[in-house]
Amino acid sequence: MLIIRIIFVLLIFALGLLFSFQNIAPAQIVFLAWNFQSPTWLVIAVSFFLGFIIPLGILLPMVLVRNLKIRKLEKEKAVAEKRLNDSGLLFESPGLGTEGEKYKNS
Repeated sequence: MLIIRIIFVLLIFALGLLFSFQNIAPAQIVFLAWNFQSPTWLVIAVSFFLGFIIPLGILLPMVLVRNLKIRKLEKEKAVAEKRLNDSGLLFESPGLGTEGEKYKNS
């Protein structure tokens, strides 16, 4: 499996090199007061990189906070289940009619 990954990475790298060699013409970049020239491949690569990094920077904190909250709730659940199992409480279920069923928590 490692060999397949290495081959895949080398293939992507080779395609990137091929792309960069074919797109060496300068591109005029104008943004607000900035005005500069850069190779086309560099403009595309920087745009791709920023398009990956900016959403990652926005979403990563939200995912980390959610994961921390999930871990906290799982710990609270485990503590509550342990306390419930240790207490040996008797539960009563109302059932379908007036009679109820009694369950011993085990």
